[in-house]
Amino acid sequence: MNRSTSSSRWVWTVAPFARFNYKFSKTRSLQANYRMRSNQPSLTQLQPVADVSNPLNIIVGNPELKPTFNHNMNVRFSDFDQTKQRSVMANLNLTWAQNSIVNKTKFDPSTGGRTTTYENVSGVWSAMAMNMISLPFGAAKTWYFSNHTFMRYNQNRGYNNGEMNTSGSFSINLSPGLAFRNGMFDLEIRPRYGFQTTHNTVVSANNRNVHTYSGMFN
Repeated sequence: MNRSTSSSRWVWTVAPFARFNYKFSKTRSLQANYRMRSNQPSLTQLQPVADVSNPLNIIVGNPELKPTFNHNMNVRFSDFDQTKQRSVMANLNLTWAQNSIVNKTKFDPSTGGRTTTYENVSGVWSAMAMNMISLPFGAAKTWYFSNHTFMRYNQNRGYNNGEMNTSGSFSINLSPGLAFRNGMFDLEIRPRYGFQTTHNTVVSANNRNVHTYSGMFN
């Protein structure tokens, strides 16, 4: 091995974990969890020597890459009252990455080839929120209202022909329901609505909004 191209490095990583659990009562509780994990760059991503086995797809590593630290946090609330036949649940999940490793590709229009290397970027994260609720109403408690809500947002960052692009995607799904149950009849109507939008800072032509409508009756 050529001594001038050999190198060594030490990387210290930690993997903390925390958990919190609190009970307001026998039927109502709150939980929170946090976890962090690290991912080391591969030898291919670190090797600074160009791989020219395919002249149209040259790959060069980046020895300055840092490890990626992935964080995850989850919070959950639940409440179930059997006497009142009431049920409520909410969940929030958040993930984010420090020093996320992405490809950085540049195209050469004269040759039709491309050169790819790797970079650390920040701003990569996602969030998810979900809620379910079921509530009886009326003197005889034969009517029930319920609702399911799900929301998600994802943000990624990368390079488009050497230019930084930030892409985001947001979606929400709603499903409210109204039911009548008296021991003889069990009737329910549940409309559904979904919305999704995506946006990019570089390739704006890929931005779009999508609406979805549906429903069911049992």
